[in-house]
Amino acid sequence: MLFIQEALTVLVLIDLAILKRLLDERALEPVIIMDGTTAIQISPRKNKERGNAEGQGIAYDFHERVGVFRISEFHFLRTATQFESLRWFADTLAEQMEAVRNEAPTEVQLGDPTLMEVPMEWLSAKDCFTAPTTEG
Repeated sequence: MLFIQEALTVLVLIDLAILKRLLDERALEPVIIMDGTTAIQISPRKNKERGNAEGQGIAYDFHERVGVFRISEFHFLRTATQFESLRWFADTLAEQMEAVRNEAPTEVQLGDPTLMEVPMEWLSAKDCFTAPTTEG
């Protein structure tokens, strides 16, 4: 009750490396972004093969993927504020992606409101754990 009344403060620290490992174990190919808007990008493959969506980028094999999905920092913040486990968060995303994998493809017509284009920068998202490269 004190927490809800803001009479008690709780500091929750989340190790993003652990979260990345949990998402990778579920074949979601995470890229940790944390840019103030987006927390994580996932781009799972249709066949649940584990790989690396960061580095080379996903543009080269986009046709092999279910799609590209971004999780906002606000959505991810719920993990801490609602005291949810990272494993639960990863399992929930994996269940959602499994539902997408199992959906039968449907014919899409031009102008369909469900048709969306993936922004080009999503295809080469950089993980915040990746060391910056210097070009000489």
